[in-house]
Amino acid sequence: MAVVTDKKTDDLRIIYDSDDEDGGEDIGTTFTTLDIIRMLAGLIIAWCVVSRSFTNHWFYIPGQNSVKKASKVSPEIPTYWSTQELPVSFTLEQLSQYTGQGESGRILLSVKGHVFDVTEGESFYGKWGAYRKFAGTDCSNLFGYHMWDVSALGRKCNHDLSGLSEQEMSRVNSWLEYFKGKYPEVGYLEEDQ
Repeated sequence: MAVVTDKKTDDLRIIYDSDDEDGGEDIGTTFTTLDIIRMLAGLIIAWCVVSRSFTNHWFYIPGQNSVKKASKVSPEIPTYWSTQELPVSFTLEQLSQYTGQGESGRILLSVKGHVFDVTEGESFYGKWGAYRKFAGTDCSNLFGYHMWDVSALGRKCNHDLSGLSEQEMSRVNSWLEYFKGKYPEVGYLEEDQ
């Protein structure tokens, strides 16, 4: 194999020696500078799609600290809660009224007793959402399962964390931090009486 550059057009020509296959003729492939740019652009676009799929960032650079250094800004509390004194204390029964189906239209969920208004994520937690099971209740035990374990969606939902391993509790805590950063915290779940 030989790489040759045509001086007139700046084309790269790759020549393969193939004595066995075509009777000794040279087979060449020509790449223009534009072809190389297209290939690089295609690779960058593919990298961006893969990065977005796995890291939720359009361009991930391995080894780069993905934790944002900017000051944490709490999500804005919806105006619906402006007449309430926050944080609001909820029982499980009261929380069950907030599935997006009631007159308020609000969707709440609880993780480790922290109640979040996830109405903004209605496509996930609303009537037709994949995670509607979490709306109007505390499913903390299910947040302990690995994120790719879809069997968790078929399991019983409750706020009892007593049977979770250290690794599962770490996952629950990670989800709690995720919700704190994404959705406004409007209250807490009362302890069982």
